[in-house]
Amino acid sequence: MVPTSERDWEFDRFNDGSKDLVTNAQYRRYNRFLTQHKQSLKRIEESLGSNITDAWDFDLNPVELTVIILYSLIN
Repeated sequence: MVPTSERDWEFDRFNDGSKDLVTNAQYRRYNRFLTQHKQSLKRIEESLGSNITDAWDFDLNPVELTVIILYSLIN
């Protein structure tokens, strides 16, 4: 029996480009995910930023004014 060398078990170094295709597909998916996440964070930031400096106007929301008055009378 002829002893086998470890070279017989090595994979062929043939490159058909499939690894590059899969890698590029994963990069595109990850880039798309990051873009969507960035857009959602930007929408959250814009919605929070626009309401932080707004002062509440009693004339525009009289129902909440009534609730505040009743709450202050109870406590």
